[in-house]
Amino acid sequence: MKLSLNQATVKRLTLAEAVDGCVRAGIPAIGLWRERRWGLWLGAVGGAIYVPVEVYELWHRPSPIKAATLALNVAVVAYLGWNLWRREQQAAALARATL
Repeated sequence: MKLSLNQATVKRLTLAEAVDGCVRAGIPAIGLWRERRWGLWLGAVGGAIYVPVEVYELWHRPSPIKAATLALNVAVVAYLGWNLWRREQQAAALARATL
């Protein structure tokens, strides 16, 4: 199979990337907006997956932008994780109260 870069290839790749971006960003966003538990999980995992790459980049080529990006990403993941933990605690308390 020969790979070539032409207008049709670029359009096909662009459409695939657009769909991928909508799925990666849109589905967790809908879950977070509707306050669904799975939205929190997708958001936390989706953010946490980039932390090792950001640490690597900061370690090898430090810059203030990379440090700020890492700090913001860790803060978002921590908030989503805390929110998941808080919901689990509330559900457990509700389950204990109904027994």
